[in-house]
Amino acid sequence: MSSEAEGAALHRLRPDLHNSPQVRRVVAYLRSCGVAVLNRPSDRVAAYLDFLTHQARDGVFTGDPMSVERQIEAHVISADEVPAAYFELQQRLSREQGYGGSAADKRGP
Repeated sequence: MSSEAEGAALHRLRPDLHNSPQVRRVVAYLRSCGVAVLNRPSDRVAAYLDFLTHQARDGVFTGDPMSVERQIEAHVISADEVPAAYFELQQRLSREQGYGGSAADKRGP
């Protein structure tokens, strides 16, 4: 049975499934990734089922600790990879907003 047929069958069994928070989140995620998902309820449910079947084998969705760790390592930038200009900008913004700075900056002439 195809995802479309399964989506239509599930929609008949549970007509509100396409509006569930889980389906809405997955459809929004897929659309943000550039996947075209039609607004027909059966298409939304089919996209949800397809996502669960083929893509949701990663830690955020399954809770697998190794997968979660792999995702964190793939998406978190270490401090040595951040350009020095970023930290300089943060210091300048802090000073402009009246935070931070060294004692010499606060003493004045």
